[in-house]
Amino acid sequence: GALGGELPHVEVETYTWNVLPPAQRQDLASGIAEELNWARAEVLP
Repeated sequence: GALGGELPHVEVETYTWNVLPPAQRQDLASGIAEELNWARAEVLP
């Protein structure tokens, strides 16, 4: 893992969900989960 086994700090910018076009919007909780899953796949081996 990163930095001696600790994971890096991450943030999900939830305020941007409201500016997405309606066709790209989804439930906020689902969007956060999807964002974090993507980040985990990119950061962790």
